Amino acid sequence: MPLDVPIPSIRQRTISVVYGENFTPTCVHWWLERGAVGIWDLKDSFDDIQNGIFTANVGKPLLSRGIDKMLSTADSNVGMHRLSKRELQVAKLLVLGNSTREVSSQLGVTEGTIKNQRKSVYRKLGIVRASQLPHAMGNGFAHLQK
Repeated sequence: MPLDVPIPSIRQRTISVVYGENFTPTCVHWWLERGAVGIWDLKDSFDDIQNGIFTANVGKPLLSRGIDKMLSTADSNVGMHRLSKRELQVAKLLVLGNSTREVSSQLGVTEGTIKNQRKSVYRKLGIVRASQLPHAMGNGFAHLQK
């Protein structure tokens, strides 16, 4: 099929497709939990991505070969998809360089509450220290900044 011909759609609705480089399993799960129908890693070949597009048009998830392989090794019990809305807020503020005191002031809660939420974020992301937080949030962090 020539590339300048529109790809036929089964449904008359918009679907969410995410693409980027160096996705982590955590990030892949995060996007899938939030409704992404397709995920491509730009490290995959053009043929892999094109085959994924045609697969999506017959009703299957659009996952590139690299992403599909990554999902087979991912732990669905750990990742950003496990965080509550408030935990995502706390994690974002911490990654942006705010202290526990600054986060508690911005969100109108005690420092103890932020410390508890931070512990929960670390547990759900499978990390043990603040320096691991940006990587654990993966490519999803760019989306959170918007």
